[in-house]
Amino acid sequence: LFFAMVQKHGFRISLAPPSGTHLCTMAKKSQELPRRDQGTFKTVMKCYEQKQYKKGLRSAEQILKKHPGHGETLAMKGLILNCLKRKEEAEAFAKKGLFANLRSHVCWHVYGLIHRSERRYQDAIKCYQNALKYDKDNLLILKDLSLLQIQKREHDGFQETRRKILLLKSDQRINWIAYAVGNHLLGRHKKCVHILDTFIKTLDQDKVWDYQDSEMHLYRNRVIMESGDVKGALADLEKIESDARDKQYVWYWKAKMQMSLGDAKKAEEGFRKLL
Repeated sequence: LFFAMVQKHGFRISLAPPSGTHLCTMAKKSQELPRRDQGTFKTVMKCYEQKQYKKGLRSAEQILKKHPGHGETLAMKGLILNCLKRKEEAEAFAKKGLFANLRSHVCWHVYGLIHRSERRYQDAIKCYQNALKYDKDNLLILKDLSLLQIQKREHDGFQETRRKILLLKSDQRINWIAYAVGNHLLGRHKKCVHILDTFIKTLDQDKVWDYQDSEMHLYRNRVIMESGDVKGALADLEKIESDARDKQYVWYWKAKMQMSLGDAKKAEEGFRKLL
């Protein structure tokens, strides 16, 4: 049953059963902790987030004394050990936790984090994808997945992951920009501009641009230019010139576009202005 599930997940890893592990016995055991131990498990998670690794390790061991087959605690113990540079033990515990609870997004996520720390990025991506099968709207896992996808130049996957993140958190600027960048990387210039325009419409139009606003508009302009619409990009740049913060950038690209369109006189004026 275990190996059938591993094959179903499409995950090719060497998962030899840890010593003393009986799959049938573990499958029958409940993976839900009593309320008091759930509180201790939250402490484990909090200690990991706050880098209080030794305290987190003690809390994990406290749970495992009573529930030695609890998959998520085993996985978290492995993750904490990994942070303490005890690599071999870390992977063994993460693997044991995954054996104990194959349907846990925590166990898959932890195993992915350990793969990532060892630069086994493709295996880490598979782990994150499996984690999302059991918690498809987990923002932390989605963000971790998107970071590895862009690192591995999996642009299709990155664009789709950032789309899901945007649907879950549309009130954050970074999610709109990341989704736009995903489309830009795929050569979808018009869609990229459309995404940025949709976000810009949600902003206060009377607000004085801060640096972030300025950079977003300049990025939008660059995408228009890369789409081949140099004339449209020049008109847009002239429109936003007074509000843009990076004046040197504006003058340089304005002169470059003027030169590209054959207006040498204005281009010369622009370059002289830069000097």
